[in-house]
Amino acid sequence: MNQISNTLTSLTERCASFDDLAYRLLGESQIQTDIDRLNKVSAKRLSLPDPKSCEIVPYEEGMQMQLLKFCLWHLAEGKGLLMPGSIELGVCRVQKEHYLFNIPEPVTFFDEDPNKYFFKIVETARKKVQLICLLNMYDKLQASYSAPRCEGFQMKLTTTCDQEVQTDLHPIPSNIDREYRWNVWDYRREAIRLANIRTKRTTSVQTLESSRAIPKSTQVYLDKVQSTQTRVSRSTETEQRRQTTGLKVIEPSAPSPLKVYALTLAQASRSGFNRNGER
Repeated sequence: MNQISNTLTSLTERCASFDDLAYRLLGESQIQTDIDRLNKVSAKRLSLPDPKSCEIVPYEEGMQMQLLKFCLWHLAEGKGLLMPGSIELGVCRVQKEHYLFNIPEPVTFFDEDPNKYFFKIVETARKKVQLICLLNMYDKLQASYSAPRCEGFQMKLTTTCDQEVQTDLHPIPSNIDREYRWNVWDYRREAIRLANIRTKRTTSVQTLESSRAIPKSTQVYLDKVQSTQTRVSRSTETEQRRQTTGLKVIEPSAPSPLKVYALTLAQASRSGFNRNGER
């Protein structure tokens, strides 16, 4: 809190010194307000003896004013200076648009080349982007890029190009020290570790059995390839079929006085015929 209080005190002293300097520069003159300036020119009127591009018309209710009723001359020449225009001086009509002034003298210069002052206003709006939304100058900016080259109101297009820059992966050989320490506490910790090592002692014990290496080996028999095959054959025989029928009469397909008999194998075996057909 004390630091904040001291900062505010120092800032207050600096602001007071600036106020004193401003009053010294002003001297006996008084600071004029916007109302005071408008009252001084209330009895004057805009006039153009030989109009070229502009037309002076009286102000009427419902007339749409450009630049939010701020003075066009101060906005262009003052690089964004916002001074309220006076409707009592009259309205300057240019290309069916209405503008105001707060002093009558600059309207003569504006009539000679209106596009020159429009261009200055657009250039100022590009540098102070808050004026674009405040004064509703979106259409002016769009028209400035599409205006003919013969008009002074045309904006200068910015020329762009694509460039690529490629650098080496490691232009300088890397040297990374894993033991690098930048913190004083790391050095203190390392010093304590080294100091503790000085108070330590390393001992070792060697027994007789383990003083020499005893070779040991193990022999195994490899697996033998063995196989076993078994087979069982089984069969069943049945008694041979015997024919029990005897002679069989075969009826001829057509009428015939002959009779045909069929003798089966069983009947032939019983009959006892030999190979020559003898009995």
